[in-house]
Amino acid sequence: MSGGRWAAEQYTWERINDHDHAFSRNKSETRTAVLLIEDGRCHIVSGLQDLTVLKTTGSEFHGFPRDRYTTLQETTDRILASDVTAR
Repeated sequence: MSGGRWAAEQYTWERINDHDHAFSRNKSETRTAVLLIEDGRCHIVSGLQDLTVLKTTGSEFHGFPRDRYTTLQETTDRILASDVTAR
């Protein structure tokens, strides 16, 4: 074999009710990695997907550039929630 592509995902599991043999998958982010080998070259890409971030206060949105399409009102305190996928 002279090359190939291998991918892996890591999930978080939590014990159910302190039972020795029962687990449920935590719905937090999934860690990812891909290894690609072709033409004698190795490429590795790692990251995460489906990470939900929530900040309930202290997120400021003001002083940003505005144009005729801007609908977001400026404020010094706003709830911020976002889903993140990064590699």
